[in-house]
Amino acid sequence: PNDIHAIKKRLAELSPARRRELLEKLQSAKSPDGSEKTSEIEKAQPIAIEHTKDENGNELEIRKYRASLSQERMWFLDQFFGDAPVYSSPMAFHLQGELNVKALQDSFNVLVARHTALRSNFEGTPEGMVQRVRSSSSLPLIHKDLNGSLDAKREAAKQYVSEEACRPFDLENDLPIRVHLVYIDLEEVVLLIVVHHIIADGWTRSNLCKELCDTYRKILGGAKLKSESSNLQIEDY
Repeated sequence: PNDIHAIKKRLAELSPARRRELLEKLQSAKSPDGSEKTSEIEKAQPIAIEHTKDENGNELEIRKYRASLSQERMWFLDQFFGDAPVYSSPMAFHLQGELNVKALQDSFNVLVARHTALRSNFEGTPEGMVQRVRSSSSLPLIHKDLNGSLDAKREAAKQYVSEEACRPFDLENDLPIRVHLVYIDLEEVVLLIVVHHIIADGWTRSNLCKELCDTYRKILGGAKLKSESSNLQIEDY
């Protein structure tokens, strides 16, 4: 409130000429229809395109983009620390109740199709680091069954999650995301999602979880979701 009063006081003290100048600047920041102007982010262009086949023999296009400076720094530190899971970012969820595994698998495949970061690899070249974006990719869920009593399986689940959360990524060959389903009981499952920090920070991880939940609910409701890429991708920044 004090800031608002201060702004009003400063506006009241402006001369008529300065008020007109301020009004012209505000008007120039609007589109002809009166809406706020938004600067468009130019789509990144690949520096090279490769054509190959995936592990199933299907045609696969790989587009190469120059990595950002922050990605280059993270790549260097990731290589420097070796097997230390410095940039592995885990999220574990204790799920209770009936889980539709197929709907969950389909949900992750939709997310991978939407976001190129989830189907990217990163490699160092003599010209610098590049991001390699696959034209398509699936994200197979990793299933882990446990044996023993209920208490023993819960302890084993904690141990498994701890180990897998710390397992480093091979950014040149593997996707920068892994998804595990750890089965404790018929209706008790731990969902572990591990992403590499090179493609995700705290904000994007939160959005990923929200989008996953929304997509899962829609698929359960019978929606046929299109697997299309979003307009803006990580390589555009």
